[in-house]
Amino acid sequence: MSFAATLALIAGYQHGLPWMSRGGDTPLAARIALWGGREVLGLVLVSLLAGTATIPYIAYHFHRISPFGVVANLIAMPVVSAWVMPWGILGLAAMPLGLDHTCWWMMGLGIDWMTAVALWVTTFPGALGRMAAFDGASLLICSLGLVILCLLKTPLRLIGAFLIGCAVLMMVGSPRPDVLVTADASAVAVRGGDGRLAMVQSSADTFALREWLAADGDARGPKDSTLANGLACDEVGCIGKLSDGSIVAIVKRIEASRKTAAGRLW
Repeated sequence: MSFAATLALIAGYQHGLPWMSRGGDTPLAARIALWGGREVLGLVLVSLLAGTATIPYIAYHFHRISPFGVVANLIAMPVVSAWVMPWGILGLAAMPLGLDHTCWWMMGLGIDWMTAVALWVTTFPGALGRMAAFDGASLLICSLGLVILCLLKTPLRLIGAFLIGCAVLMMVGSPRPDVLVTADASAVAVRGGDGRLAMVQSSADTFALREWLAADGDARGPKDSTLANGLACDEVGCIGKLSDGSIVAIVKRIEASRKTAAGRLW
């Protein structure tokens, strides 16, 4: 993600923000700079560039998208630059003398501000977007498109934008598994006719359920009461139906095999 963000920032500065490198040599740019608008606009554009470039990698690894990241960066980054980092440098310089305690405490105030901003932004409606898992091929095509778009200086760089668009379509249309089973068969998930996963587990460990829900872009928690909807269960096993009408039998005890064969469990 760091490489993608850095590449996007350099390319954006070189191709899209030449007025910033000229230092405001036009009357309009000078007037904007007097009011601090140039700095604010630059911070917004930097956040947009870095945030947009890292979206595919965040979605691939964490299955989440933060649409209001620009707002958080706009509020938090000035404090990071003007408060947190200077106190951190002073703390390192004062450490050999044993005078660094105050520096770390002052630095912590800035970090507390960053945390408060992050928590506040998460209260916005739609602040946490969810993205279902997609394959690595989509991410590779998107990465190739990003490199072409940022490195080429001719109109051929538009090929990169085309590749990114194709990758996004592949991500959205990625097939999702119908049945999921852990290695020890302690948890099983079946995708029902409503497109959502119905889950059942025989242990108290909810790690697999959390990971499956996150990878499916599902906002439900591992203890949600609706997770078992779509499964018919008794003491020996469960049966679920896929969207195409196929039946999946989940056997808990050996007796369930005979009951499933006889058709009595459903």
